[in-house]
Amino acid sequence: MTKLCSPLSIILTETHLSDSVLNAEVSIPGYALFRSDREGRTHGGTCVYVRNDLATQVLACHSNSVCETLVLKVKTLDLILVSVYRPPDSSLKHFKEAIDLCKNSIDQAMEQD
Repeated sequence: MTKLCSPLSIILTETHLSDSVLNAEVSIPGYALFRSDREGRTHGGTCVYVRNDLATQVLACHSNSVCETLVLKVKTLDLILVSVYRPPDSSLKHFKEAIDLCKNSIDQAMEQD
């Protein structure tokens, strides 16, 4: 038997999205789209779809042209979602920058609560 479900969120990496792709072109009915597109190069990127009934705040959205990062707070659930895309050939320096951004964003959110 097939069961229809509506996940709280859908997280995708290596989206290959850019400014030339409108949100309306990649929308999913019933979900808000949050995205971090690669800047300065092609490919890469990450996006998160969160159900429309969940109040969501962007804590961080960043691309260092190598790694893309999204940190979201789902206020309704007191939940933090993190998505980082790190390509296989990226340096530890670029990845550390993305991870530090995540940590700082989460720390700031915790201080505000």
